[in-house]
Amino acid sequence: MRHGQSEWNVTGRWQGDADPPLTDEGRRQARRAAPALGASGPFDAVWSSDLVRATESADLLAAGLDLAAPQRHPGLREAGLGPWQGRTMAEIEREWPGYLAAHRRPPGAEDELLVLARFTHALVDIARSVGRDQQVLVVTHAGVMRQLRRSMQRPDVRYTNLTGYWVEVERKHGELLVGASVTPIDAPLPESQ
Repeated sequence: MRHGQSEWNVTGRWQGDADPPLTDEGRRQARRAAPALGASGPFDAVWSSDLVRATESADLLAAGLDLAAPQRHPGLREAGLGPWQGRTMAEIEREWPGYLAAHRRPPGAEDELLVLARFTHALVDIARSVGRDQQVLVVTHAGVMRQLRRSMQRPDVRYTNLTGYWVEVERKHGELLVGASVTPIDAPLPESQ
């Protein structure tokens, strides 16, 4: 699930692995999302990226779900976007014409394949740390969620704050696997209004 609204979401700035906090609205979104998440099925634990917009969202969601404090995993962080962080789309287009349309990243951005590997390893680490058949709510970032989805040849989706999808990490031949064995649910989690 993507984190709640951050200060940079409001101003249309690309965040990457920069660390802007949630807005008051982002906190309200997380509080309102907890009951809907609880109704979608019991969660056994909450994990989050170690960036403040995700940790604060996860803390509020865990409290609303009456779960233990979330655990953090740096592998769940958003991709580093180098010189694009803190810039608007108009600024990026002006300084790097055509990059956005071509799905290119600027020099200094974190390599997309390394981001995907980092993110999938984090999901496997989390699966190893919990009991079999447990459901874990993972609070992370839209970019890494979209990258995992694209790696499964699924249509690209823009995730709004506090929406997401289900992922299965399964055991196959004694190994925990994410990738071809991932089963996304195309319907997003309930979006706060």
